[in-house]
Amino acid sequence: MNKPVITGLIVLLVFYGCTAIGTGIKRFDLNSLDQSAIKEHLSKNYSEINSVSGGFDFAYSTASEKKQSSGYIYLSKNDTTYIEIKGLVGETEAVFFMDKDSLKAVNYFNKILIKGPSDENSICRITGMNISVSDLRNSLLCYNSTGDSLKIIKKEPDKIVLRLKLSEKEYQFVTLNENLLITEIDDYFEREIRFKKEYDYYSSKNGHIMPKRIRIRTFNPPTKLTVFYTGMRVNEDPEVFSGVSL
Repeated sequence: MNKPVITGLIVLLVFYGCTAIGTGIKRFDLNSLDQSAIKEHLSKNYSEINSVSGGFDFAYSTASEKKQSSGYIYLSKNDTTYIEIKGLVGETEAVFFMDKDSLKAVNYFNKILIKGPSDENSICRITGMNISVSDLRNSLLCYNSTGDSLKIIKKEPDKIVLRLKLSEKEYQFVTLNENLLITEIDDYFEREIRFKKEYDYYSSKNGHIMPKRIRIRTFNPPTKLTVFYTGMRVNEDPEVFSGVSL
């Protein structure tokens, strides 16, 4: 990547950082908050999100390869996942559509076609990225409100760490900043960490404050996916899907 491009990216990130700081996002006295107040705030900001859509840039890396591209995504809670990935010159490289019943996906570059019932591993089959459909959707929607318990395990002046139980063997450590926005999630199965997710560059969309940048790391095998929204809609009708030609 040449120097002008790097400089442009730095300027862009600084701009978005200043924009987020200047939006007047409310700060809280973390010491005065109990679990009930925190749960209510998380529910209002995150659990009432039914859909997220928009253009994005992304980078994906493993121990042996790196990929960079852009695209469009639409996610609805517990139902539809639509992803369109563009090539380096703007051509459509891959399209993915899955709802609770069916799957349609195509990678034009690698000549991969999939059509059939829903398949959690289909994103890996189409793109090579080591992540399931549900894990990607939950990561980009930030907060999984289906957990049956939430407990404060650490309080500091500028952050709170919560433990959220998802099932008998699955749980998360969720870090909130002084705005009660999620900045990190460590996702565990038993004692093994599955994902580390990081969130920043926040903006207000339709009454909800959402991160523009999401970083998702896995450890076995080690991978890193970074998504940066270039445009975002929350709880709004999506743009027209281009469709999947099979």
